[in-house]
Amino acid sequence: MSLRCSYFKFWLAFGLLFSSLNAKAEDNYSYTYECQILNYEGALLRKFPGSHCIYLDDGRVISSTQSHIFMLSPEAKILWEKKLNAHHTIRMLDSTHFIFLQSSFHEFRNERTRFDRISIFDLEGNETKYFDFFDHREELASRHSTSYFGNTYISLVRPREGASESEKTSFLPTLHEFSHANSVYEIPKNQISKKIKALEKGNFLVTVNGLCILFILSQDFKKILWSIPFEALSKGHSIHDVQLDREAKSILYYDNEYAEKSSAILKYDPVLKTKKMIFEGNKDSNCSGPSNRNRVTVSADN
Repeated sequence: MSLRCSYFKFWLAFGLLFSSLNAKAEDNYSYTYECQILNYEGALLRKFPGSHCIYLDDGRVISSTQSHIFMLSPEAKILWEKKLNAHHTIRMLDSTHFIFLQSSFHEFRNERTRFDRISIFDLEGNETKYFDFFDHREELASRHSTSYFGNTYISLVRPREGASESEKTSFLPTLHEFSHANSVYEIPKNQISKKIKALEKGNFLVTVNGLCILFILSQDFKKILWSIPFEALSKGHSIHDVQLDREAKSILYYDNEYAEKSSAILKYDPVLKTKKMIFEGNKDSNCSGPSNRNRVTVSADN
């Protein structure tokens, strides 16, 4: 069995397990891997161009890649496109807007440096709101966890082993990055907000590798309301796909570098300040990592 096939089978099983932790009986789920629609046996139903996709009810598709974001008509014609480096997360917020992560590039400490930018677009491709990490770099640096990377929060950008040529060049023209955000999640109505106001409906949970923090962004995109270092969440430092669990009482997430050759799903109770292991991949089985692909997307929207 090829390494790619093993990774695919692992992330399919892993994603289905993660979905089940958040599922309700009335939810209508579909499962996607990159821009492929699969049934629960892993059979490919349809494939679209891109790395991450949103499927609209009218047949249109929003697709993001490491160089563009674009909308396809039901006839697969490009309706609009923007040149940018989209990555990790793209999801609908409401019927007319979607949210995603992209890169922004700035001069920082005399180096061309990659930062992250959380963007909200309407369905015509217009950016209506954004939070650029560069504009908030001082506060983010002050919240930075030093336990994994010492006193520096600037890391070299290196392509993963086996990366495609397009992926190898996706972060050019920079060799450094300030942050490595990988998930953004709109907080739904929940009971925790009665004790932790930052967790109110409409604010956003954001995970950032490199800085090794999970923070809550206000719904107006102007303030960081709360943050916690990764070491409080997991012994690893590659936390992804943060969200509330189905009871909306704990923060659910997975760490794809939980231990050597092992990934894990965990949840954290922000009131009791305790974490709980839900699932850990066995390093001696196919349910292992670390996966450098960051392609599991779990959403109740589909």
